[in-house]
Amino acid sequence: INTATAIVPAEANLVWEPVAYAPPFYKGKRLYTYESPIRVIAIQEIVENGRRLTPDELVFKWKENYKLIQSASGAGKDTIVVRNSVPLKPIVVSVEISTLDNSITATGNISAEPGQPQILFYENSPLYGVLWNRALTSPFALAQKEISVLAAPYFFGVSNAADQKLQYNWTINSAPVSSTGEKNILTLRQESEQTGNALLGLRVANTKGIFQFADGSLSIELSKKTSETNFFGF
Repeated sequence: INTATAIVPAEANLVWEPVAYAPPFYKGKRLYTYESPIRVIAIQEIVENGRRLTPDELVFKWKENYKLIQSASGAGKDTIVVRNSVPLKPIVVSVEISTLDNSITATGNISAEPGQPQILFYENSPLYGVLWNRALTSPFALAQKEISVLAAPYFFGVSNAADQKLQYNWTINSAPVSSTGEKNILTLRQESEQTGNALLGLRVANTKGIFQFADGSLSIELSKKTSETNFFGF
């Protein structure tokens, strides 16, 4: 008795990336953060009669946390952008890919753990622009009478740092201060020669996501002495 077994290749791999902001020249992978969207692409390897089928010849059934997303499913829909329905938990995205006659199927899934977005500070030089090659870290010695500090909000679910959904709350030594220009840039002018430290603080919050916020601070050292009581003027 001769028997033959037909093996039909069917495989589904998922590639994902957060839909989140990172400044220019950032080369790393964006981090997935609370309440940010995530983009998932299905790369299928389904062969029928010796030919690899294209996405348009296949039906994609997407699920987020095991619930079918009908609007994102259908023929040729090999990509999905989705937000986690449970913001503080890992998101699970899965897909079932099948031929139009449902004779061949493949499945795949990914799980992603969200984290908190971040803030980094950079000098905004009047001569050279933003010095992206070196983030400001504490303690930072103020070497000139004036400096513009730019806050870069990493991995928020927005398209740019000036997005209207982002709210910037600046403080100096816990006292609120306001930016006179772009909301993510604060210009500091040393109006006295008092020695000591000043603590620059910032909270950035996404007004469309209550769990998407970050806090940052920068300790600024002042070296000269005087009897004045105020470090900065704005």
